[in-house]
Amino acid sequence: MRKYLPLIKTCFVLALILLTSIIAIVLIAYTGTLKNDYAANIDITDALADVQGSAAMVLVFLVILLASTAFILIDVYVKESDRNYTTQLQQLIGSIDQQTSPDKIEFYADRLIKFVAKTAIRQKSSLKTVYAGLHDMYLIKAMKSEEEMKKFKDYMAILVKAYAEGNGMTSAYSGNKIQKIAEAAALYDIGKLAIPGYILYKETVLTKEEYDIVKKHVKYGYDLIQAIKPDCALGSFEQYARDIVGYHHERYDGKGYPYGLIGDNIPFLARVATLIMTYEAVTKERPFKKPLSHEEAVLLINNEKNRQFDPKVVKAFNGVEQEFKRIKEKTKGAGINARHRQIVDSDLVEDNKLTEEEKKVEVVAPKEEQIDKNAIEVEAPGVTKKEEVSAEDIYKQYGIEVPVKEEKRIKLEKKNNVSDDDDFIEMDVKEDK
Repeated sequence: MRKYLPLIKTCFVLALILLTSIIAIVLIAYTGTLKNDYAANIDITDALADVQGSAAMVLVFLVILLASTAFILIDVYVKESDRNYTTQLQQLIGSIDQQTSPDKIEFYADRLIKFVAKTAIRQKSSLKTVYAGLHDMYLIKAMKSEEEMKKFKDYMAILVKAYAEGNGMTSAYSGNKIQKIAEAAALYDIGKLAIPGYILYKETVLTKEEYDIVKKHVKYGYDLIQAIKPDCALGSFEQYARDIVGYHHERYDGKGYPYGLIGDNIPFLARVATLIMTYEAVTKERPFKKPLSHEEAVLLINNEKNRQFDPKVVKAFNGVEQEFKRIKEKTKGAGINARHRQIVDSDLVEDNKLTEEEKKVEVVAPKEEQIDKNAIEVEAPGVTKKEEVSAEDIYKQYGIEVPVKEEKRIKLEKKNNVSDDDDFIEMDVKEDK
């Protein structure tokens, strides 16, 4: 009953104004009748004309008052509806956070999606409110700041534009479209609203059951976007959001989730978002993990070409990686609480080892796109010369077990003091558990 109170108040006030208007109309009609009856008497006619004019002015005033009051009350009702939406959203997310059973989590996640769908239907003309509520709740749950989200959007806009320019797609991806894509990319992990906090905030490796629950955030996120606007058109904000939200954990080699799509079967925007997510994850503070430098992150990404990442996206990234570095340095320290960084990135890279079967699969990257894997430029205060940073150092720094193949290559290099640029570094790392 309480949620309908603003509507009841609005209807009551409008009814009073309408009643007053009817009285004014009756008064005008009545004075017109009197005027006709006493037309022979000039004094009475003039007096009645004055009354009729006054009544007309009252009517005009009431109409203006009616319109103004209606606008004000509608605005109050909309704001109250928004507050109710946010409150119920918080309650549903709070209920999810209290669940430990996979079945219960599934049940409340379904309730969340249905609630958002119903809200979207009621506010079809203002879906911005629905998205804003989800976005705000995500920032709170993910312990993220608006500045961090802006950084992700900037990365997305830069990389999409670079890819489009390098692959003859500027007509399809330019101007407002790129901005729309960047905004949609900010929702990439929105499905984690339906994942309990005890899993998202966990600072140690997830159990298999917990990880299976985390992986469902992709489906939940896709269903949320689908629920808001199921009939989205190609090139719309919703279509971009669905492509990113629903497929951002697929891998180029087909070992991602939820569908195990391979290569170009993965939506283009999802392939771009995957690289940006990894760059973000490895270059910032995380529980018990020292962040990689920009240069080390570039090396890591290039080593995952043809495995986790689309080689064309990596090539585009290499052309704009200095822009990424400038944005990263400009926003250094942005965020709310580094202690909770694992919430967004726990299933991206280093904690989850490949299975024995997966380790046997050889993936060869194109030689012409290889970069120097054994030495990179390291910029630090007081350092003016090139410092050699090997792949082995990066593995150790980031807590990654050196693969057998890579270990043999490193030993051979140390023995012969040579580097083998044609030997693709096979990372014993998986984006998702």
